[in-house]
Amino acid sequence: MADARDTSRILDLERRVRQDPASLAFAPLAEEYRRAGRLADAIRTCRAGLEVHPGYVSARATLGRALLDQGDLDAALAELTTVLEAAPEHLGALRGVADLLR
Repeated sequence: MADARDTSRILDLERRVRQDPASLAFAPLAEEYRRAGRLADAIRTCRAGLEVHPGYVSARATLGRALLDQGDLDAALAELTTVLEAAPEHLGALRGVADLLR
């Protein structure tokens, strides 16, 4: 459950992305959505942002983690593998793959 600080951060990031749809703020917004349990919003936000910034590894890791949280294991593994190919020591992707294999 998001507290007031989390909600305020989400609203601020949403405003930033609305003002500049090409902003890299989509990645932290998606991560905040994921942490708040808003998985569909996280996935949608990542996919939209990755259309503009396809090489943004951290956003791709967030997408993989959100897909994992949603139960879409095949898509999660594909995203997380892509991250690890680009950044083999990416902690979020490593954790995601470990969670997936559990």
